[in-house]
Amino acid sequence: MAIDLSIKTRQRILQAATELFAEKGFAQASTREIAKRADVNIASLHYHFGDKADLYRTVFNEFSRRAQATAPAIDYEKASFAEIYTEFNREFFVHIADPHLPRMAARERLEPSGVLGEAWLEEIRRRHQTLDHAIARELGLAAPDVDVQRLTFAVTGMVLLFDHARPIMDVIAPELTSGESWIETTLSRLTIYAQGIIEAERKRRSAAS
Repeated sequence: MAIDLSIKTRQRILQAATELFAEKGFAQASTREIAKRADVNIASLHYHFGDKADLYRTVFNEFSRRAQATAPAIDYEKASFAEIYTEFNREFFVHIADPHLPRMAARERLEPSGVLGEAWLEEIRRRHQTLDHAIARELGLAAPDVDVQRLTFAVTGMVLLFDHARPIMDVIAPELTSGESWIETTLSRLTIYAQGIIEAERKRRSAAS
């Protein structure tokens, strides 16, 4: 029973921390506020997570762990762009299904806490480079060039829009994010759109050669 209570306490703290970090950012959210919202004493928070920086890192790590747990094993050196792009986006949509984590991630991008260090940037770089090489393979290139880099940011931007513009979408076109199958439908459509952009780039290169 003690173990179950400990797990529940940890989960309450993580949830409260996610909410407050999303609402106020790392600098403004205090551990006392988090403990109060989680209905635990401050000593319990420090026992489970150490200091505020440790708690902040744990929230992000738990988030990544949950997303990766549902991701299939992919050989990124051999998989097609569509396979890689779809699964990267699936992990992302696990993120935005939570009402607080997208705001927290957005705050970190706009107001870097400095707490996550290079690991945060390295993960973004790893994904970008993986898509770079997948697109290059689709175009028959030995390595990504500057136009592939530009294209990678373009197809990534389509997905990020569902994060940044979610409040606007909910007002203008709420049907886009309603129903049980909206994520799978969106994943399928975005992959088709991205493949269309790659095909347009293929034709541009062919016409220029």
